[in-house]
Amino acid sequence: IRSNRVELVSRLEKVHILTVPHCRKSQLPDILVILHQKTILKSLTVKEVVLMEGESEEINVIEGLEVLRIYNFNKLKVAGLNLHAYTSLKTVVLENCANIDDVSGLDGIYNVMLKRCHNVKDISCLNHNHRITIDYCRGITDYSKSFRHSHYISLANIQLEILPSFPEVKSLSLTEVKLQHLETTLALPNRLQFLSLRNTAGFERLGPNALQKVCISRCEDFQLLDNMGNI
Repeated sequence: IRSNRVELVSRLEKVHILTVPHCRKSQLPDILVILHQKTILKSLTVKEVVLMEGESEEINVIEGLEVLRIYNFNKLKVAGLNLHAYTSLKTVVLENCANIDDVSGLDGIYNVMLKRCHNVKDISCLNHNHRITIDYCRGITDYSKSFRHSHYISLANIQLEILPSFPEVKSLSLTEVKLQHLETTLALPNRLQFLSLRNTAGFERLGPNALQKVCISRCEDFQLLDNMGNI
């Protein structure tokens, strides 16, 4: 086993992005134990780790990691990521992680994406992420107290009663978003510069804005393209 680990370390020395599929088969293999010891193994250069299909409840901290992507982990919770112990982590992507509910540990991470994490309900704790993406998380129904200091917001496959104000957002992307109550005018955040609308329904025109770039595609209720003096 020791000789196998030495060989594995030598193979990892020049790897920057590491993908580990089918983690269920090995309960997170030796490769992650080696990465956990990175303070000793100074030659390792792994900056991004992708983990797929696992049953682990906790993942070792990987020193120097900048991007962590986790897909299809059924038992994992955010607390099991030990995010407070990272010093360089900038991006966390969690997709189809059925057991995740409390996401307060993600607040402050530069770039966060939650996709198909249906057990997440309260995201009012997420207010200090520079970039945030929420895609098809059925349990989330209230966005009004979230993303207060986020500059880039992307929402997909959700329903909203109204579009929240998002006071500091500069770039907003809405894809497959439906406003539950048809609005004649879509009120936009004051600082918004870029707006992307794709397959988004529930409004007829854009309200006063400071937009510099707009992308509108397949928005069935949209009728009037005015208030575009800044473009």
